[in-house]
Amino acid sequence: HPTSVRAHQDTVEEAKRFVSRLGAEGGTQMLPALRTALGGSDAGGAVRQVIFITDGNVGNEAQLFSYLKQHLGPSRLFTVGIGSAPNSHFMRNAARFGRGTFTHIGSPQEVSDKMRELFAKLESPVLRDIRVAWGDPRTESWPEPIPDLYLGEPILVVARLPEPGGEVVVSGQRDRDPWELRFGMVGGARETGIDKLWARRKIAALMDSLAEGADADAVRRQVTDLGIRHHLVSKYTSLVAVDVTPTAPAGVAAKTRPLPVNLPAG
Repeated sequence: HPTSVRAHQDTVEEAKRFVSRLGAEGGTQMLPALRTALGGSDAGGAVRQVIFITDGNVGNEAQLFSYLKQHLGPSRLFTVGIGSAPNSHFMRNAARFGRGTFTHIGSPQEVSDKMRELFAKLESPVLRDIRVAWGDPRTESWPEPIPDLYLGEPILVVARLPEPGGEVVVSGQRDRDPWELRFGMVGGARETGIDKLWARRKIAALMDSLAEGADADAVRRQVTDLGIRHHLVSKYTSLVAVDVTPTAPAGVAAKTRPLPVNLPAG
């Protein structure tokens, strides 16, 4: 169908017949599928939830991210990877960008339970279009944008505030009505490790910005600085442990040879 249709029994049966006639061959081409899913008219005021399922490796990450950036709009993207071959890095980041979730299914026996959990969540949205307004405009918080809130699942927002205190305003849409909560940033306990959570989220956002045309040198400098300052592994920083104990037998020359690479299971 060129547009969304209601999930009546006849349209569901038509969809099942369509899927049963599909034949899988060749590589995994996800861009044409995204064009079909994100094309056409909007959902008539409802939030369109797109489920991206694959059991194959997705390689053209930059092209897919660029297309999602331009065409996702108000839709939500939920990714599902089946088996050991899918590119989990892309699937996880695409779901984060699409304000959805990533579900990994390790074996066919898990499909029913994992998909039942996903659909139960999709049927129970509590808040959407969530925004957090901090009292200090210099505050940096992640993730951005904030995903929707679903029944039984928390949302974790990590922020770096220049000064403690001030008021925070959390707002969103509950069904079609606006919702708002105000509270003061007072009290609380000092804990270790929160800075690393914030830094990891910022590094992820900086790396995602490369797909949007951000300056690669500037991103590299910022990610490197964050990785070194907060002792995190990133594309540009590593944690290295050096063992100086000799293990090779004395007087034996080392040899270099290629090793075969294992294929994904199944």
